Amino acid sequence: MNPNTMTVEQCRDWLAVDIQHQTLASLGSKARSEDYYAEPDPIGATLDAAAAAMPEGWRFLRMEESETGAWNAWAGDKFGRHAKSFADTELHCRFRLAVACRMAMKEKA
Repeated sequence: MNPNTMTVEQCRDWLAVDIQHQTLASLGSKARSEDYYAEPDPIGATLDAAAAAMPEGWRFLRMEESETGAWNAWAGDKFGRHAKSFADTELHCRFRLAVACRMAMKEKA
């Protein structure tokens, strides 16, 4: 799956599931089996929600709007992993970036 082809809604759904799985994994044996089948908490469609969905330890490096109105964003972490996103709005770009960062963590884990 390519985060730069995802809609805002797809990003929000993907992030909700990923955050739920990460939370359950951190609970380890304390997680209840029914928690794995519970509907994840929805993520709002705001810039604050997109920022909150960024994984811990990742730094927002740069965001710019091009002359055409397209948005580009970059982020990285202390382990040298990087992610980039682009979209037609700042909100869309930030949600794609959060997905791209979380995917990069999974690839190089």
